[in-house]
Amino acid sequence: MKLDINKLYKPEEWYKTALLLFGFTLPLWREINVIVMWLLGLSWLLLPWNEKIKNLKRHRYSLIAIALVYLSYVYLALINCPQYCNFDQVGQSIGLLLLPVFILGVNKQRIPYSGIFKALGAGLFAGMLLSWADVLITIYKRPFPFFHELQYFFQWIYTGENLLRKLHFHPSYYAVLLVLFLSVLLFGQTLQPLKHKHKIGISLLVALMLLFLFETNSRIGIIGFLLLVVINSMKNFKVKNLLWMFMVMGLVVWASLQFDFLHKKMLQLLQGEERIFRWKAIGELFVKQKNWFWGLGENRATDLYLEAYRKGGYHTALKHAYNAHNQYLELLFKAGILGISTFVYALFHLARKTRLKQDTLYFWVLMVLFAGGESFLQRNKGIFIFAFFYSIFVVFYSRNNSK
Repeated sequence: MKLDINKLYKPEEWYKTALLLFGFTLPLWREINVIVMWLLGLSWLLLPWNEKIKNLKRHRYSLIAIALVYLSYVYLALINCPQYCNFDQVGQSIGLLLLPVFILGVNKQRIPYSGIFKALGAGLFAGMLLSWADVLITIYKRPFPFFHELQYFFQWIYTGENLLRKLHFHPSYYAVLLVLFLSVLLFGQTLQPLKHKHKIGISLLVALMLLFLFETNSRIGIIGFLLLVVINSMKNFKVKNLLWMFMVMGLVVWASLQFDFLHKKMLQLLQGEERIFRWKAIGELFVKQKNWFWGLGENRATDLYLEAYRKGGYHTALKHAYNAHNQYLELLFKAGILGISTFVYALFHLARKTRLKQDTLYFWVLMVLFAGGESFLQRNKGIFIFAFFYSIFVVFYSRNNSK
C-alpha cells in the first residue's frame, strides 16, 4: 500500500487520525486520552467552518441534550457558593461539552465508524497484554517459586483493581468498554467483514476478552453482556440463537464460579449488597434535607454521604469517601430533580433520535445499566465513554442525518 504524502497535509486526515487515536487510547491511560482529545479539537478547528456550523445546527438538539448534563455540574458547583464553591468537577466534566462539538460538527463521511471500533478493540487488547504482563512480572519478582505463585493468577490478588493498576483504570469502566466492543463485534454489522475474513483470530480474541472480562470482577460488565446476549437472541428469534444464548449463559455462570472474588460479589448481589444499604442510608438523610428539586450541591452532598457512612458503620466507604456509586442518585442528591432530569433526558433523546438502531442499542442499554451501579460521570473515563459514543451514534444513526 502506497503512502500518499499529500494526504498528510489535509486537515480531514488529521481529524480522522485523531478520532482513531481517541478510540485506541480510550482503554489506556487517562493522561494520553486527554492529550488526544485536545489534538482532536485542534484538527476540528482546521475543518471548514461552514460545514461545522451547518452540522451543529442540524444536531443542535442533541448538543443541547448533552450540554444540559454538563450544565447540571456547573449548577451543583455554584449552588453552595460563596461558602462551599467547588469547581473541580466543572473542569473535569468539560469533555461533555467539547467532544460532542468536535464530533457533531462534521459530516458523516469524515468519521471512520468501523475504524473507531477496530481502534477500540486494538486499545483494549493492548491494555489486556500490558495488564497480564504486569501480573506475570509481579509473580516472577515474588520470593516464591514462579509456577507455585502462578496458581493465584485468577485469584483476587491479581484480578479487579489489582489487574488494571498499571493502567490506573477502574475495572467496571474497562468491562463496559469490553462489552461494548464485543457486542458490536458479535451482534452488529459494522465488523462483519473482519469477522468473516479472520474467523480463527477473531474467535481467539473473543475468548481472551471474555476471560479478561471475568478477571475484572465487574458485575455490571457480566450482567451487561448477558443482557445483550438475551436482547440479541430475542431480536433475531431463532432456535439456534436461543440455544446459543443458553450455552453462553451457562458458560458465564460456570466461569463466575471459578473466580473466587467475582463469585462472592455475585452472591452479595443476590443476598442484598452493602451498596444498596448505603443508598438507603444516604436517601434517608437526604429526605430530611427537603431539597428534592434543587439538590444539595457538591460539598454538602459529600458531607451527607460521609455522615450516612459513619452512622451506618460503612467503614470502607467512609475511609475512601465513596460517592453514591449510582449516577441517577448522584445527580438527584447533588443537583436535585433538576439535575437527574438532564441525564434522563439525554438518554431519552439518544433513544428517540436514533431509534436505537444497530450498535446504538448496545451502547444505550449499557449506559442505562452502568448508571445504576456507578457514578461514571464523576470520572474522566466515564465522561469520555459517554460523550464520545453518544455523539458518534447520533451522527451515524439520527433520522435527519444523511450526509
